[in-house]
Amino acid sequence: MSAAAASVLPAGPDAALMAAIVAALQTQPQLSAVIGGRVADGPMPGMTSPFIYCVQSQVQPWGGLAPNAGPEATEHVLMATAVSRSGQIGDARALAALIRATLHDAPLTLAGFHLVNLRVVFTDVYPAADAVTYLGVVRLRAVVEPV
Repeated sequence: MSAAAASVLPAGPDAALMAAIVAALQTQPQLSAVIGGRVADGPMPGMTSPFIYCVQSQVQPWGGLAPNAGPEATEHVLMATAVSRSGQIGDARALAALIRATLHDAPLTLAGFHLVNLRVVFTDVYPAADAVTYLGVVRLRAVVEPV
């Protein structure tokens, strides 16, 4: 299948969750004022700073493990990373705080799935190796179930 062709595979809970998180961050007024909607579901090399990218690091079954139980909930671990090349750690810290405020316990709507819970697990802000770029990583945990 070419890169331009649309996928015929059904979107799973991980794709629905990621789309809802990206949309929530893109439309948050304070974040939009600073990053202008530069939020993506993966790293963006060469993107104008500041920006946010989200990645999913783990998906696993959550509850309902009985044989033949049908569709079950899934637990997701994700990271939203704020990237600032301003040379100021405070900028990355402020972006991470806005990510936390936007997503912790947010009642996001997922296409075809129900978000049971979305929580911030931790936040880490640190300099990259170039001493100009600062990263604000917000780790999230979510539980999603079929509707």
